[in-house]
Amino acid sequence: TAKVRNLHDYESRIIHGTIPVPSGIDTANNVRYFSQILLTLLKDVPKSPYEMLPFPEKDSARMAMYASLDFKGLYTALVQLLDIAPIIQFGHR
Repeated sequence: TAKVRNLHDYESRIIHGTIPVPSGIDTANNVRYFSQILLTLLKDVPKSPYEMLPFPEKDSARMAMYASLDFKGLYTALVQLLDIAPIIQFGHR
C-alpha cells in the first residue's frame, strides 16, 4: 500500500512541480517494481482463476490465490502516470 501511495505521490509532485520532482528514472524503477511483483503473482497462482469466474460462490477462493495488494489503487496510479507521461523529466535534475 505504501508503494502504491508512493506512485500517487510521484504523480502529484510531477503535476504540481513540488520539490523534489521525481525523475523519469525514479518513476520507472517504481513501476518496474510493480511489474516484477505482478509477474511473480501470476507465476505463484496454483490454478487458473479464469476457470472459477463463472462461479460467484468461488470468488473468495479465487481472490485468496493472490497476495493482498491494492490492485485498484495500483491501477489508478498507473493510469494517472500514463496520462502525465509526456511531462515526466528523464534523468536527474
